[in-house]
Amino acid sequence: MVTAMEQERINYINNLMQRLHSLNDIIYESLCDREYVEAQEAIAELQAEIKSLKDSLQDDL
Repeated sequence: MVTAMEQERINYINNLMQRLHSLNDIIYESLCDREYVEAQEAIAELQAEIKSLKDSLQDDL
């Protein structure tokens, strides 16, 4: 049985991974279509998401 807190953690992880995958898809499509401004924006968002994740992991250590 999964506790409510554990389920919330799993939901957070799943939502985060969905967001990261979505940004990767945008980057791929933007590069293929030579839409470099859109690619740069998605890269910046991806970097911000990863930095936020890294910072939260540092807090847990």
